[in-house]
Amino acid sequence: MKSLLLYSIFWLCQVLLPAQSVLKYDETFALYVSGGGYVKYESREYGINLVWSKTPVYEWKFIKDNSSADVQLNTSVALFNLTANDYILYEEREYGINLKWLRDTKLNDAHDWQIEGTLGSRPCIYLKNATMMRKNQKPYIVYGERDYGINLVWGNKPATCNIQIIKNPVLVKVDFRTTLPIATVQDNALIQQAFKQMDVMGTNFDGEKFIGVTAAERSGVVTTHNDVWFPIDGYKRTVCGNVINYFLYQGSSWTDSDDDLNLNIFPNDDFKPIFEQATEVANQRANKPGRTFTHIQCEIDVIDAPYKDFFYPDKPFAPKMNTSVCAFGPLVTDKDHEHKPEIHTAEQIWWREVPNVLITNYMLSYMCDNSGRFDGLLDGNNTNIPNLNDTGDDYDTEGGKKSFGGPWAPKPIDGTYALAFKVPIGKERLFYKIQKKAGKYFNPPMNQPENMHYLVYNKDTIATVLESDALDMNVRFEKLSIAPSLSPSILQPSYLQGFVVLRTKTGKPFTGYEKGKRNDDGGELLLKVTKSSFKFKNVPIISKQAKQ
Repeated sequence: MKSLLLYSIFWLCQVLLPAQSVLKYDETFALYVSGGGYVKYESREYGINLVWSKTPVYEWKFIKDNSSADVQLNTSVALFNLTANDYILYEEREYGINLKWLRDTKLNDAHDWQIEGTLGSRPCIYLKNATMMRKNQKPYIVYGERDYGINLVWGNKPATCNIQIIKNPVLVKVDFRTTLPIATVQDNALIQQAFKQMDVMGTNFDGEKFIGVTAAERSGVVTTHNDVWFPIDGYKRTVCGNVINYFLYQGSSWTDSDDDLNLNIFPNDDFKPIFEQATEVANQRANKPGRTFTHIQCEIDVIDAPYKDFFYPDKPFAPKMNTSVCAFGPLVTDKDHEHKPEIHTAEQIWWREVPNVLITNYMLSYMCDNSGRFDGLLDGNNTNIPNLNDTGDDYDTEGGKKSFGGPWAPKPIDGTYALAFKVPIGKERLFYKIQKKAGKYFNPPMNQPENMHYLVYNKDTIATVLESDALDMNVRFEKLSIAPSLSPSILQPSYLQGFVVLRTKTGKPFTGYEKGKRNDDGGELLLKVTKSSFKFKNVPIISKQAKQ
């Protein structure tokens, strides 16, 4: 029976996944250089930010325009690193091998490589640089010791291929369920709440996030420890509505480097009660009764953090104007702007696109604020002052008189997305594909190497989740229940409902100082999750008997 399970999984992989025997453009792989080891991105003092690894790191791709076809030998390609979020190419530098990231050059074309060798099931290649060929210099990447930077040099073509391409393995986890509880009132309410939020629950899926009523303070060049952001009801909240404005604020020399991303959201009808409560509290605090607001401002400092531009207005992955967006974070009023209502910091922002009735694309951003105002650590870079766990620097508890639920934006910060589904049993099933569009300083909260997940109820494969790009997210099927039909039949089936849950952490924690500066940082992760619906007859079944 074990062989039956393996055969069933193999069968499903053949139906839902592209063939893995040939390396394709935009396919993630690990890069192994004979004599050195696996090459991975990591900051270093001298030379390009590359180091050796003893284990595969799946962070490389060959890119050619927007193609996903088979990689071709002896044609120009670009070499892309997912962690650096950049292309690598020839460019002279003072230390180390003459390689740089595209962003550190004045060039605009990264197609600087050609591949020789074999690209079958176990690719073994030579990597040749086009610029070095034009210079009539030794063009091949080979291992070689040097005083500075990673031990890579330019050389003649080796006698045998010296670079191996290790393709990202597909590791499988199957969640078998033979019984499930009948949906409770609470189960149905949670599903319905998610449907009001474009099928998505943010981090409060794991429980309401209490922040207390203590004000967060602001300090800068001129101002020092002024109470500015006041919680409205003491919790982080979700607000959904139309984006009516989307802009960047890059600070003022009179205050500080207040570089913020701002989305102004006009709440839809389901979130009008939150908006009305926020308006009433704002007017009371500003002593301006009768004011009305056109929006809630959702704000976070990600401008200085790595990968800051994945979310800018007019960028490919930015939400579009006058479309629905949800934001999650502390619900507060801003005293410096007459207590206007805000979500500050907006640690999660999500939206969706629906190309047709069978496909939905969810854009899910996890973000850790980079400003340092809400992390509970001392501001600034004074190495003589201890930093860790000093919440008094960011918040005014008035000597403990006001409740405090902890830092609003610790580094790192936990993030959860729960995607709701409701599937007619025996009629339909779902396939989710998770892709990383951008990210830096993110980690799953626990080790989970599998990147293909199946939810099986009795004889039905209800949902399949594929993690691409070696994301290694923490994926779970949670809060599963049966919503029975009043009169079960082919036309009125019972439903299986629940959530596909994705957890991660973003942000780089403070551990000390590097060159006189704090070494903590914000962090971001932007995912695109594509959900496809399939009719029962179109997708094979992994049965519970197969497990036995």
